[in-house]
Amino acid sequence: MTDPETIRAEILNLFQGYERGDLTKRKFENIFTERTVKLCCAVVSRELAEGESIRAEHHFVHAHLSLSQSVLKEPVQVAVSQFVTEQRLFQLCLRILPGRPVTCDERDETELTQISLSSIQGLRQRREIRGSEILAGAMIALVALALLSWMQVTGVFLVGLGIAGMIHGLALPTRWFEIVTEPAAAQGELRIYAVRKKSGRRLVRLLRERIPLPT
Repeated sequence: MTDPETIRAEILNLFQGYERGDLTKRKFENIFTERTVKLCCAVVSRELAEGESIRAEHHFVHAHLSLSQSVLKEPVQVAVSQFVTEQRLFQLCLRILPGRPVTCDERDETELTQISLSSIQGLRQRREIRGSEILAGAMIALVALALLSWMQVTGVFLVGLGIAGMIHGLALPTRWFEIVTEPAAAQGELRIYAVRKKSGRRLVRLLRERIPLPT
């Protein structure tokens, strides 16, 4: 098992190399993602009991843009890693702060939750229309219409872009699975997002195989 401190040092060196210009942005982001996932796995692996092993894992990211924050500024991202073993479900959440290496500890407000599979009663599928995406599309379209006489070509393009955003928000709602536990999880509702990803489908399938779900 890789020591988390070793991976933290690798991530720090990665950031320093990027700041020196040794890496392109795309290469930096690819390596940073790989190292972050590796660090999450290492942190969770230290919590496993003897003979316990990770059977499936799923990773996704939420971006949070504050209303008081400039839209030109990178939003704070929350990375979520979920792991299923023979006995438990682990969920690790950490904040990815712009320009700062992840540490997967109290420095980036990491939270590690674990629940036994025996306490999971089922998976409840949920859907939610992407209201923020619809609102953003509507605003783009309205601004473009208001300025259409000054930006005839660009304005038409922006109107189309705004309408496309609204359609996308309506036609492709956010989907997730709510994990139903008994007793209710102390940390609140647990969700599995990005269920269209291969890793998300595998995690859901494995949970359904290992917990008694009502028909």
